[in-house]
Amino acid sequence: MYNSEDCYACHPQGRSEGAFNHATSNFVLVGEHLNVECAQCHQSGYTNTSTLCVDCHITRYNNSVNPNHQTLALSTDCSTCHTPSANWQPALFPQHDQVYQLLGRHAEIASNCEGCHNGNYSNTPNQCVGCHQSAYNAAVNPNHSAAGIPTECASCHNSTAWIPSSFNHTTTGFELLGAHLPIQCSSCHVGTLSGLNNECISCHQAQFNSAPNHLAQSYPTTCELCHNSVAWNQTSFDHQTTNFPLTGAHTSASCQQCHSSGYVGTSSECYACHQTNYQQSTNPNHTALALSTACQDCHTTNPDWQPATFPVHNNFYQLLGAHLQINNCTTCHQGGNYNNTPNTCIGCHNNDYNGTTDPPHQTLNFSEDCLSCHTMNGWTPANFNHSFFPTGSHHTNVNCNQCHSETNYQPQCLSCHMNDFLEEHHLGDRTDCWNCHGANDWDHNLIAPRMQRLD
Repeated sequence: MYNSEDCYACHPQGRSEGAFNHATSNFVLVGEHLNVECAQCHQSGYTNTSTLCVDCHITRYNNSVNPNHQTLALSTDCSTCHTPSANWQPALFPQHDQVYQLLGRHAEIASNCEGCHNGNYSNTPNQCVGCHQSAYNAAVNPNHSAAGIPTECASCHNSTAWIPSSFNHTTTGFELLGAHLPIQCSSCHVGTLSGLNNECISCHQAQFNSAPNHLAQSYPTTCELCHNSVAWNQTSFDHQTTNFPLTGAHTSASCQQCHSSGYVGTSSECYACHQTNYQQSTNPNHTALALSTACQDCHTTNPDWQPATFPVHNNFYQLLGAHLQINNCTTCHQGGNYNNTPNTCIGCHNNDYNGTTDPPHQTLNFSEDCLSCHTMNGWTPANFNHSFFPTGSHHTNVNCNQCHSETNYQPQCLSCHMNDFLEEHHLGDRTDCWNCHGANDWDHNLIAPRMQRLD
């Protein structure tokens, strides 16, 4: 038996039996503590020995560099991270979220610190690309390097998984639609994401140059006027929605015919395109007649300017009566000639004059001034001036045929006055009563005293 007062502190009987059992104390020995000498912890004796880790391990706390506990102001309660295992391993780090929040997939790898720290806990980057540079470089859909996509992974991705990514292209002012959706970012973003033009032509100049008529006819480079983002051949431009809907001959005209100087500021006035047609017109001569340059006053958009109206006709020849009912201009302007059309009645109605038999105008040498007897309402009723043979009040209401036969328009007085004739004349006397008698007074002999009838 070893006789020592110090030994009796733990071996009161001086033997191994009844020795001090640390497991019954308030500091149970586990792990590496089982292998250390008592004096390592009880350097100042066995009374009031601290149970706080830091009281024994403050030197290790102060000297730690991976990570630097003092710099990070980590807790001095070693048990929050460590167990009494050898070399302080494995260790936990429950306050990790205070330094770098572990979310999503990061939370899953929390038990494998080496996955991010590679044994180095002092200089571990807290930027995504610090750990995921190889993933960034290897990305092909889209190709991050070629497109110049920022290495700020969090701007598109979350910590749960790389896909789906959360980048919303609409927030850039250019919504991805149709054929733009599946293409690689680097197709438009070559090495940079900033300073790009969102106009179609900035990417599609080659398609514009090779498209039929685009260069030759100076089509506008605002592609969206005609195309959509689904496909080039789905053209959607509708001229009917503009302030100049296409009708008539305009529907078959090439764009260049009107947009010869481009598609911006094209006039919608007919004369702007048709000045040459106006100036070269000869039937009638628009310039000589000083006709309106507002083509729509007379014409529609039908081909060859036909049919045309002429609302200023009354400025040249007033249309009245039956003339108003004529819908076919060539009725008067025969052969489509509008330059030498006569403005006298007989000029158009000579055949009517010559063919009239009731009365025969040509035989009786009637005036060719049709308006002296007729109106423009119609040939009948006619207002014939009977002044060369005054009918007087006696004949005012008689029918023309009572005095004039259909074949002989010399007055036929005897058709009514045979008895008057026989009372005063011989059978061989003249029968042209009007040469001697007046229409108002039968008894008034214009030439000689009345002859007595011979019995």
